[in-house]
Amino acid sequence: MIVQHFNNVISLSRKYLVDPHGLDDVCYALFKMFKDESVSIVYEKPMCSHIFVIGSNFEVRLFINTSHELHLSIIFDLVNPFSTSALRFIQDIFHNLDKTFSKFSKSFGDIQLSLRSTFKIDHINIDKLMKSLLSLGVVIEAKEKHHIDNITIVLVRGKTVGKHLKMYSIMVTLLYDDISEVTFTIDSEVETDNDIVLRVIDIQNFLYNTIEYIFSYTKNDVYALT
Repeated sequence: MIVQHFNNVISLSRKYLVDPHGLDDVCYALFKMFKDESVSIVYEKPMCSHIFVIGSNFEVRLFINTSHELHLSIIFDLVNPFSTSALRFIQDIFHNLDKTFSKFSKSFGDIQLSLRSTFKIDHINIDKLMKSLLSLGVVIEAKEKHHIDNITIVLVRGKTVGKHLKMYSIMVTLLYDDISEVTFTIDSEVETDNDIVLRVIDIQNFLYNTIEYIFSYTKNDVYALT
């Protein structure tokens, strides 16, 4: 039975504590980096506290709060699994931004990596899905169920240990409608920007193996793909 995959999203984020005298330099550096690219740049005047850089398949979000804490997020949207060239592109953009913002920062946090894959299905059995997660070594931390209008949303959160003893946070989101939707999200930390490509590949392999196992484990009464 074939699983119909239709969306992949990867995001990288980091927080920086910026020197107040360097705020204008941060904004200028971001504009300078993308001024010759085919992107749209939106920012809040006059303080430049929010900046959005929107490309064909990626988005850079920059937010500076009143405590001079800078939040950087880079989001990439791809239909197919990530190729090595796409991952290098992602790593290069983050590396250049991180190198620039670090110059104006007094301290910075860990690099947060998130990979999300979404599928459309006809039906899914949540109890069997949770059993399959447990059999994969995922510790279930929470299960939530919400009803919004005629749509039911179920959230399952858990943790597991992946390759190289890295802790992965897993969230499975199920949206029940005429055609249901299931989203798998895995979050982890990255030590340095040089490790981004390898870490994404590790998480992507773990995610796809998990999805393949779950759909195989529950195929008798879980779904019929459109």
